[in-house]
Amino acid sequence: MHNTILQQFRPLPSNIHPQPQHTRQSHLSYLQGLALSRCDLSGADLSCADLTRTRFVGAKMVGTILHEATIEQCEFFHADLTDADLTLADLAGADLSTCSLLRTQLEKCSLVGAKLAGADLRSCRMRDADFS
Repeated sequence: MHNTILQQFRPLPSNIHPQPQHTRQSHLSYLQGLALSRCDLSGADLSCADLTRTRFVGAKMVGTILHEATIEQCEFFHADLTDADLTLADLAGADLSTCSLLRTQLEKCSLVGAKLAGADLRSCRMRDADFS
């Protein structure tokens, strides 16, 4: 019985090469510079995405996963990032003014030049975040 099953699996011919697996980042790189204002992205997994210069004004992003995402120079006025995961994200130059970062994970992320005036940072985790 094992021989019958194994006979079904033959090596690929030498002229056929398996397609490389794309990384998550390559699938999401097209999100750069978009206007996603007032969109509901709650619970979305945008890990490793390059979102440089994307506008999230008034966006609902509750529980959104942005782990290791590039979020440089983005606008988050009045956005709701409650319970979001931005661990290891690059938020350099991002405008997070007046947005909700309630219980958001910002551990080991870069916040160099980020604007946080009026942001709700209650219960936010910022261990090892870089503000320099």
